[in-house]
Amino acid sequence: MYPLSPLQEGFLFHSLLDEKQGLYAPQIAITLKGSVNATTLKAAWLHAVQRHSILRSGFYWEQREEPFQVVYKNVVLDWSEIDLRGIDIAAQIEQQKQLIEKIGVMHEQSGMQPAASRISALLLVSPDIELSFDQIRETLGLSKSATSNAINMMLTVSKIDYITKPGDRKRYFKSKIASWREDIKRDFKKF
Repeated sequence: MYPLSPLQEGFLFHSLLDEKQGLYAPQIAITLKGSVNATTLKAAWLHAVQRHSILRSGFYWEQREEPFQVVYKNVVLDWSEIDLRGIDIAAQIEQQKQLIEKIGVMHEQSGMQPAASRISALLLVSPDIELSFDQIRETLGLSKSATSNAINMMLTVSKIDYITKPGDRKRYFKSKIASWREDIKRDFKKF
């Protein structure tokens, strides 16, 4: 058990000040192409968790007068695999919906709005890197208003980005995962 550093206290303060923004909780999604040995990949992540104590740390602020962190000797890696090979299209779509809901709930627990949570989840699990407004709305069954409001909020807080394709007047939205380091640096400079 350790006290928080001043920087960690600042992160905690800003996270608690505006819990809906999900600051300092970057997520990374990686699309792997080709043959993937899931057992080896999981073993590599387990090794990383065992090697780097920050990946085994928990932060607590309500149990004592001063916030503190605990570095655990061992943790269980929350790991799930979904293999869609050999499954018909209808079953793949159903599994994708379940995964979107699971990730969406996780985002909501970190303070994100429900519609934005589902859009973020969809952009993470979709086989397409970018999705149009209509693709997002139709896939999630959201109203135009809910989709528009959630997308505008996510653009404002730099959670997503968009591109336009030559000859196409539509915007295509994508996760802005690659910028998480810059987001943390920018927020750090605010201190």
